[in-house]
Amino acid sequence: MNNQPMQAPMMPVTSQPPVTPTPVMPPEPNKSKKGMMIWLITGGVALIAVIVTIILVITLSGGITPKDYLAAQEKAQEIVNSVEDVTDTNASITTTTTQSDIDEMVESLEGLKKSMMSDIKSLGNEKAVKEDETAADMYKSLKASAEKYNESVGVVAEVYEQFGPVLIEMFDLGNEFSTITSQDQIKAYSERLRDLADKMADIDVSNSEISGYASNMSEAMVDMADLLDKILAGDSSAVSDLTDAAEGLQTAADDIDTELKALSENAKDFANDLNELGKYLTKKANGKE
Repeated sequence: MNNQPMQAPMMPVTSQPPVTPTPVMPPEPNKSKKGMMIWLITGGVALIAVIVTIILVITLSGGITPKDYLAAQEKAQEIVNSVEDVTDTNASITTTTTQSDIDEMVESLEGLKKSMMSDIKSLGNEKAVKEDETAADMYKSLKASAEKYNESVGVVAEVYEQFGPVLIEMFDLGNEFSTITSQDQIKAYSERLRDLADKMADIDVSNSEISGYASNMSEAMVDMADLLDKILAGDSSAVSDLTDAAEGLQTAADDIDTELKALSENAKDFANDLNELGKYLTKKANGKE
């Protein structure tokens, strides 16, 4: 049996450079507008015009401050950090993966999924995001990609939780294959294959494609067990068929890997949208846009 690890990738949000805020300089203190003279030539009419002008200036220039942009940028950076924390602790399921590793992976992914949209909503409530039209448009795109990414996170959590324990047993069983020297060992191996096939058949994740590939893996393991039983019964022709069945098992595992990689495209879109908004907010906080 091929011991090639089945990848369960989570594209980190840093598939593009993360939001790295440049030092935000405090806004310069308001300078007095020297030279501004108010001539009340026409009495009350001129005074009203001046008051209206002052109100307009205060409304337009004081709506969004660098501090508002900085607060929003910091919210965006917090989301980046939360995703990085999860992707740093998650890896492929390999021959050295333990059940404890699986449990940690699932817990971190489910935690991210639970908090993601709440964090995105909190970012959207920031004044700079709501009132700056450019930031608002960027946020709209980010929210849509975040929803898709969050769905992908949930699928990967399911894959870790349901496939993980079965794959750990499969890797152990694969290691035993090269040590088989007796008919009793072949029989025991066949029985373990059937047991794993039953467990694989029970896998049911929200992604129907992956669930289908799990069924294919289960069927391939049953085929392998049947062929081992034929070999025990003295049918030497089953030996070559056993290789084909093992290849079918690997193909199904590769199909799952391909589907997970396709889901990672959602992570790339999310990363791009989040980083673009974060960079824009950083520039605005520094007065560079």
